[in-house]
Amino acid sequence: MSAAEAAPRLTLLAAVCLGSATYALLLLNAAGPYGILLGPVIRPVAWLGVAGGLGLALAAALAWGRAARDRAAHAGAGLTRKDLRAFSPELFDDWCAARLREQGYRVTAVGGLSDPGVDLIAERESERLVVQCKRWFGARPVGEPQLGDLYGAMHHEHANGAVVITTGVFSEPALSWAKGKPIQLWDVDRLMGSAPLPAVKTDLFAR
Repeated sequence: MSAAEAAPRLTLLAAVCLGSATYALLLLNAAGPYGILLGPVIRPVAWLGVAGGLGLALAAALAWGRAARDRAAHAGAGLTRKDLRAFSPELFDDWCAARLREQGYRVTAVGGLSDPGVDLIAERESERLVVQCKRWFGARPVGEPQLGDLYGAMHHEHANGAVVITTGVFSEPALSWAKGKPIQLWDVDRLMGSAPLPAVKTDLFAR
């Protein structure tokens, strides 16, 4: 599990442990005679929960720090195909958004808030693009149905272009279908091309 995935889970667990333990201690103090009777049993468990929650909070803080460092490193260092495919879907979306911003686009992450398949909206002057980021690996290619869905979303979002960025490849029917349409297809070979990231930056989305 990556640091970006672990950090929110650890934060939630820390909040649950600390909240439960604090509630138990407050309840004992307000329970009168019953609190005195139950205190020897519940109080040690509650304090153990406090200690565990603090430990989880520390682990969460370290995970958040590592996730931030990972994001900075991924944004500024050369990456291989394996590196990109190891990203979480969220981190791959962030990486694609950063590449678009380097080209002067204003990028908004929409995810599930917009049409299915649209991860980003990129705008620059009169250009408005819907962007789909597919962190795919293995033998299954991006096919025509996925492009068709994005093409429909492009019109729904009043965009004048669409971009699909994938760590995989496109099927031949998908490549044929996209010809003549305002859809840019970026597979892993074109995205990386065995070039260091600075070279990809200057080439990405070149007309």
